[in-house]
Amino acid sequence: MENIKFAIFGDCGTHGIVDDRKHTRAVGFINWYSLHSKPLQDDEIYECIENIQMSQYNIRNLKLDLEKNALNYLLEEKANYLLLDPNDCRMPIGICKNLNAYTISTAGGKLYTQISKSGKWKKLTASDIPFDEYVKSIKMVCDRIKEVYKPEEIILHIHKIVNEYTDGKMIGRLNNDKYPAWKRAVQELLNKIYDVLRQEFAGCHVIEFPDYVLADSRHKYGLWGLHYHHLYYEYGKKAIQIICEKHSDEKMLLSYLRDKYSLKFRLLRNEIENEYRFSLMESRFNNLIKYFNHERVDLKSLFSNITDISVYFDAINLYRQNIGVLLAVRDTPGFIKPTNNHKEINLLGFDKYPDKLWYTYCGFILKGVVVADLVSDTAEASTIWDGNICSHLIHLESHSYRKKNEANIVIDGLEYSSDGRGANIVIIDAETFEVVDSVWYDTHDPQDYFKRHVKLQR
Repeated sequence: MENIKFAIFGDCGTHGIVDDRKHTRAVGFINWYSLHSKPLQDDEIYECIENIQMSQYNIRNLKLDLEKNALNYLLEEKANYLLLDPNDCRMPIGICKNLNAYTISTAGGKLYTQISKSGKWKKLTASDIPFDEYVKSIKMVCDRIKEVYKPEEIILHIHKIVNEYTDGKMIGRLNNDKYPAWKRAVQELLNKIYDVLRQEFAGCHVIEFPDYVLADSRHKYGLWGLHYHHLYYEYGKKAIQIICEKHSDEKMLLSYLRDKYSLKFRLLRNEIENEYRFSLMESRFNNLIKYFNHERVDLKSLFSNITDISVYFDAINLYRQNIGVLLAVRDTPGFIKPTNNHKEINLLGFDKYPDKLWYTYCGFILKGVVVADLVSDTAEASTIWDGNICSHLIHLESHSYRKKNEANIVIDGLEYSSDGRGANIVIIDAETFEVVDSVWYDTHDPQDYFKRHVKLQR
């Protein structure tokens, strides 16, 4: 591979799987839709650009976009392979009344702040543009590329905006997931564009996206859903190597490599989550000691005096062999709280506890053994579970806001649920099935809303 050179047309994810020294030409931060419009000739705009403090790469791409010279620049010096992705098509477009358009990228956004004051410009999101208009631009780009590169000289790099990240110690949810509708719309658009490219470049090399990929807060460009953990770039470089070696069984080798790195990411997740769990318990153990300092544990006294949800979860973990934990969701399990709050519930043993709006859930763990772990298949569908455990009748119900808006935890005919929004938790003595405590934890509240609302019917 020493003498192989690449031209790159794509985002930072694609740049990251090829060493810089192997680039001939690289173009990015350009929504392909803008390339279908006319060149922008406005001296005032170019004067504004001179005042933008950005890297030369960003400024160059902005000018190529405005002048509609991106493809000319990319194709005038042919490489061994053209490596591309259309992910910059997610970026908004600045469009003038005369239908001139350009990409509102990082540098383009600073430009838009200045020129939009004139009232001549408006911003269009990727979802505002009809897909058939996108297709026209995409096919124009593809036709130009095919004038220079054969399918076997093109590598289509498929990668996605991920929802979760790691800092090496924990797994968290990215801020972009606060806007799930936007993310879904963007990803659906990109999936459609990838389908068009597979057809236009039929016979090209394809690098598929592994499962379980994480972003990384330690990435040199900062935290973002396209700034991946270093394992991803390791995967991409190995995929490139397989392609360049021209194996006759390339598809099989690439498929095997994808499966291998899907497993690596899954193992990485498990390792981080386990380490997080143990470090969390270790760091908080002293908090429990602060509350309780006697050898023989009075479960009712222990749990009923805890007012911190994190300490409560630690107590459940420490005394899991002595207790049963029943959980039912009312309204929604929530998605406003950070991912770790849901992870803490998952780590109790409620593996399927969701963080999706209006999904319902019921769970039961006895002496550390999962008896029930049920989540609805769709939003707003109710979840109900019945069991006869140690001659005790257990009935759990979870209903969303638009249904019954209830959470029921019934033991031997008596209701013990606090019936608050979010996770309703009842603790029982594992030997006697006596109710120890009843609380609820509102995982849909941005504050740490944890409350004891005992309704014990004796």
